[in-house]
Amino acid sequence: MCRILGKIGNLEVSEQTKIIGRFQELSHTGCVPKGDPKGHRDGWGVVFYKHGKAILYEKKPTDAFKDADFNQLKKEITQKKLGLFLAHLRKASVGSRTLRNTQPYLYLDFSFVHNGTIFNSEKIKLQDRLTKLRKGSTDSEKLFLLIIQNIQSKRRGSSIIGAIKKAVEDVRKELNYTAMNMLLTNGKKMWAIREINEKNEEVQILKMEKYYELYIGKSKRGDGVVFSSEKISKSLEWKLINNHEVIEAELVKEKVSIVSMKI
Repeated sequence: MCRILGKIGNLEVSEQTKIIGRFQELSHTGCVPKGDPKGHRDGWGVVFYKHGKAILYEKKPTDAFKDADFNQLKKEITQKKLGLFLAHLRKASVGSRTLRNTQPYLYLDFSFVHNGTIFNSEKIKLQDRLTKLRKGSTDSEKLFLLIIQNIQSKRRGSSIIGAIKKAVEDVRKELNYTAMNMLLTNGKKMWAIREINEKNEEVQILKMEKYYELYIGKSKRGDGVVFSSEKISKSLEWKLINNHEVIEAELVKEKVSIVSMKI
């Protein structure tokens, strides 16, 4: 259970810095399920890209709001014109509070963040070569590796949306889960997925639809898009992503192109 954030396209450096700062505050103020203690303080991480390559990757199993390294990071990004990025604040539900269990997860040029809980995730079927890549013990990492497995599968070709859809379908069919809200990027495109299990007892009893919200925020010029668990900037035009929807975003000729699909 976490807060997730992603940006693709062009935003003013000052606006980008404000968004990162507001996201940092969510480690203490962010929405939590009914009855849970406040905060997402079990870890933080970021991946920044330039020209499609991850050039800054940092994460720690600490409270972002109190971490001097996060504050230093904010200073660094005011001095660099970085493109696409993902960020994550962790509220642990599966796996201990360790660096290996801290998101984002990175494999080649792909990075990934997840909000939700998949129960009995050990039952997710991975090929041996991908199982060996697993470093931690979280359900989120196994979900990421399942998507990577589907992307690399010859049967599914090069369709990343198809790979995501297949992973979601497999979890729906085989396992119980609260949500699979995800952001995935290869450094060139970004995919945002909102997937809440309305049949899950915990979701029903605690009315967790609000906790598992995921928004898309667009700049007025159309050249920048932010995906976030919460609305964190008044200068962007926000829209709630539908449940069971995947959005693909890509910067094309200084404008962000958006394609959406039901999953």
